[in-house]
Amino acid sequence: MWADVRQSIASNTVANLNEPRVPHRYTLGAFLDPKHTPEVDYLRLLADSRGAMQRYFVHGRLAAPVRITPTPETFMAPKQHIPPRNAGPFPTLSSAVWVAGDTGGGAPASLCVFLATATAKAVPAAFELDMALYGFTGSSFEVALVGRDGRATKVTTVASSTVKLSRVVGGRSLEMLEVRPSQH
Repeated sequence: MWADVRQSIASNTVANLNEPRVPHRYTLGAFLDPKHTPEVDYLRLLADSRGAMQRYFVHGRLAAPVRITPTPETFMAPKQHIPPRNAGPFPTLSSAVWVAGDTGGGAPASLCVFLATATAKAVPAAFELDMALYGFTGSSFEVALVGRDGRATKVTTVASSTVKLSRVVGGRSLEMLEVRPSQH
């Protein structure tokens, strides 16, 4: 299917109307090249996940990030004909914490830790969440891994106000770990 889509788009690009075909001269051409399928799939994963997690991005707030150990390695942008404004260094793993919802008493309903890798290599990540710093009360929390479709799969229940997690995030991947107070 993707080969048909690529061919259809490639045959209708401005580059093909007035000039001989120059591979990768235009950004669209690079995305249409099958060798870039992993990168295109990664962008699709990010877009799907953004849609599935709107409750955080639209109705939530960005919170203090987690400190990841070990500190992720860094990388530089690949050499290009037109150098980018910022060529790096970039971390191989980025994280963000978003808090969403209000239970009516001022306490948040849940938070989500987003872990995204920027290279094809898997990256280990261990971190702690002091739930009180994010406005939560209580000492028992459920952790679930949320898929790109928004469905959550329970990972663990933590009987503490500090949630400690350790993950290995796959290459060109995104993990969304939702943490909410346990419902006893």
